[in-house]
Amino acid sequence: MISVATPHLAEDWWKLLGNEDLVAGRVFETPSPLTSEELAAIESETYLRSFLEQARKVSKVAVKHLGGNPRSATIHISRPWKRELARAAITHIDSGENVKSFVKILTNLPFAQGEMRGEIIGFWGKRMLPQIFKWSDEEKAMICGSLDESTVLKEASTFICSDLGLNSIDVEAGVDDVGRSSSAIPLAPSIVYS
Repeated sequence: MISVATPHLAEDWWKLLGNEDLVAGRVFETPSPLTSEELAAIESETYLRSFLEQARKVSKVAVKHLGGNPRSATIHISRPWKRELARAAITHIDSGENVKSFVKILTNLPFAQGEMRGEIIGFWGKRMLPQIFKWSDEEKAMICGSLDESTVLKEASTFICSDLGLNSIDVEAGVDDVGRSSSAIPLAPSIVYS
């Protein structure tokens, strides 16, 4: 890579590495594509970094409200229907459809039927619609992919505690809203410090 910008330096370093030929004359193999396991690991790492950044910001506010450093945290993962809603909206928009036409699609989706219908449609208009345009392509791919937020956070719980200075965390990932889970959205769990 440096041979393009500083060819003389690159050739000197190439010789120091014990090579007899010129780096400029060498043909390097293209790396093989990442495996699904490698892609999943990168996705998990990206999600964890984003989560920790969010958790640090919330922690600063919690310190003021608690009058000291928090010792534990409950992390509420967004309910499954919110992820289904996000996936459906992302698919709709990515297929070239107008975002305004999504409400008609939403009212016919299986998870938007029954007693939750009003809440889901209200959530779409107030929280999800603005968020759809804030997610990066990488974040949209994570939402539509196989990322399991709960598993990533549970597996990294010791690291999270160490990084945030906590004694313990509880990752809550139920179906029904409990505590502050109603404010969680995909890729942005609700964090309650105590």
